[in-house]
Amino acid sequence: MSLSDAKEREAFKNFCLINYGINENDFDRAFEILEDDSKFEEFIESNFDKKSILKIYAQIFGRVLSNEEFANENLDEFNIKNMDKYKEEYLQLYELYNMERYANPAYEFRIFTFGSPLTEFNVKRKEDEPDWKINPDLYEFVYKDIPRNLSLEEKAIYVYGKLCEGLRYDQGYFYRAQMPREDRTYEEEFSKERLEKLIPGSKITCFDFSRIFAKFLNEMDGDIEAVIILLGVNKGHSLVGFYTDNVSVMADAIREREGKTNDLFRVKNGMEIEGVRAISDRKGILKTTIKKVSKLLNLRGQGIQSYISELERLPKELIPNNMETKFSSFIQMLESNDIKGNEAVQSFLAIASLGFFGRDISKVFLGEKIEEDGRQVFKRLVAIQSGESRKNNMVYLFDSEEMNLGKMSKEELGKKIETGEYTYESGNYVLGGEK
Repeated sequence: MSLSDAKEREAFKNFCLINYGINENDFDRAFEILEDDSKFEEFIESNFDKKSILKIYAQIFGRVLSNEEFANENLDEFNIKNMDKYKEEYLQLYELYNMERYANPAYEFRIFTFGSPLTEFNVKRKEDEPDWKINPDLYEFVYKDIPRNLSLEEKAIYVYGKLCEGLRYDQGYFYRAQMPREDRTYEEEFSKERLEKLIPGSKITCFDFSRIFAKFLNEMDGDIEAVIILLGVNKGHSLVGFYTDNVSVMADAIREREGKTNDLFRVKNGMEIEGVRAISDRKGILKTTIKKVSKLLNLRGQGIQSYISELERLPKELIPNNMETKFSSFIQMLESNDIKGNEAVQSFLAIASLGFFGRDISKVFLGEKIEEDGRQVFKRLVAIQSGESRKNNMVYLFDSEEMNLGKMSKEELGKKIETGEYTYESGNYVLGGEK
């Protein structure tokens, strides 16, 4: 190496040490590998922990864009001998490893979330959260039937699917603003007591699900790390990001997708997972991973329309516009799949959108004030009117927790709203239709 080359290399090295906080010995080791073809091949083929070296490469070369340009413009400021060779080797590593994971030392899934740019968000890593333990009953439910020899990515999606199967969304979240502050459990604040009580069948929010799923992933054996992502100025929604050396993934079990359904609904109804998206998947393994896990969990690869067409137990037009007969069959179908609560409401909305309950129905959501575990909460009801009930000035009430269909006069319902026993979920409504 000429004197000028050595000086340029030293200047580049000092720039990297100062700007990226790289250890000098690690820097020398990283470039020793790039300079020697045999050592580079050995690095790729070996099984030792490569994270520290890969992190250096990602910090120096930056994220490679789709046109194979290098995001780190500082590379062009130095006349480094063999830089083209280093770039070519980095491109090889980029194809083999999830380099997105290392490009930002505090990798925060900044690229996108389900097609939209992330604006206001906050990321919590495992060291940012207090310690707590997963309830043994929930742990047993998730892991008791898991197959052996699954990859890390397959295990992660399997755990996600089992949590979607076993946990229910807490509909009281929709009425949190009307609850006394001391009774609210719908905020982002950490609660060890609450988390450690969660068992199969428990009601959860997006905050609970994110903490549970991230906890499962961070306790797995292997090179996998999960973070909790809080979205919005007021941290109003939470999901999970996780990454391995193959993929970076965002998973959201709560947010609604096709047909206004989420994965808590879909998995319970035997439908394929939709709430998992790849940020980085150079080997294209996520899609096949979801397909494999869906088969293990007996989930069918179909959409809401094809799913509903298979519900042969539901009468079509045996008694036209008879709400009670149709709801009886509908509730029977839900109970056979152990579905209630918010997932039952999503089932109702999906089937109603296809006209099963008639084309002339109108609906509003109501909260019924009840006591549960010594605190005031709200139970979500769906108030429904059809042509038949309008003529009789009656309103049907679907209780998705008790799984029954009640009926009362429009006048009686109005009195319950006036006294505060029932409350409208949001907006201004008139009975018999949404306003």
